Amino acid sequence: MPMPKPMPPLELLEKLFYIDPDSPSGLRWKKTQSPNRVKEGATAGYLRKDGYWIVSIRINKKKLLFQVHRIIYYLHTKKCPDGQYIDHIVFGINHPENLRAATPSQNMMNRRKNTAYAKNPTGSKYKGVYWNKKKQRWYAALQHDYKSVFVGVFKDEEEAAKAYNEAALRIFGEFAKLNKV
Repeated sequence: MPMPKPMPPLELLEKLFYIDPDSPSGLRWKKTQSPNRVKEGATAGYLRKDGYWIVSIRINKKKLLFQVHRIIYYLHTKKCPDGQYIDHIVFGINHPENLRAATPSQNMMNRRKNTAYAKNPTGSKYKGVYWNKKKQRWYAALQHDYKSVFVGVFKDEEEAAKAYNEAALRIFGEFAKLNKV
């Protein structure tokens, strides 16, 4: 996952936006850059297919796109998030209390299950769980520091998911994305 582009100056963001938890994106326009397009107080940005809100800002006559949650974090904390990821504790909620700075590794710990694998016959509805056809058992495993960590072998898919949860909490701590079992 590539590192996000550098943020615009805080002074510019403070002129353009304000945080509003009632806005769908969590951000509203304070002052627009083009008076014919967007009204002051309107929701800032648009929702992409991947679930992230994006906003367009003109800087030096160039139109640049930024993730709204990064702008909210910057406005709220006054700490520039350049060189780090901003992680949603609960995905899709751009409230300042739901955002935290994270290393690339921590950000990956909190990823959702890849649904493409669930359609595979060896896939599971749970993160970190897969079916071993040869052994006729459910396996639980996770990735940490670029290494695969084997959790265990189980007869029951739910038991494997619970074991994954315990291992993820132990290894990932607050960044663990747990299965709902």
